[in-house]
Amino acid sequence: MGDWGTGPFTSEGGGEWAAALRETGDLALLVEDALDLPEGEDDVLDAEDAQRAVAAAAAVAALRDGDRTGVPDGLLPAPEDSGPPAEDVVEQARAALARVVGQVPDAAWRAVVERLTARLAPR
Repeated sequence: MGDWGTGPFTSEGGGEWAAALRETGDLALLVEDALDLPEGEDDVLDAEDAQRAVAAAAAVAALRDGDRTGVPDGLLPAPEDSGPPAEDVVEQARAALARVVGQVPDAAWRAVVERLTARLAPR
């Protein structure tokens, strides 16, 4: 599930998502778009869609808990310039990760998704 690496931003889809964010600066729109996955449980996700969802969920997690480990420098607004994401966005990220984890055959990618899910757990 990734052409480059197992980090949220080191896969092909994750890298493209980060590049789009750098180009547009529209974090809210890109997060919403990446986390809006097909609804049906039987729908197999395209690998790049799943990778973009993981990257967006990683951005949401970083904004929520302040841990920017693995997030490319300058990708997200400075902590003092942004508040935490709305809880509905956090819930959307959790739901997207739940869809992704069920379709991840690679153990390293599954571990990444599970760590992100834990970071997005309800408080």
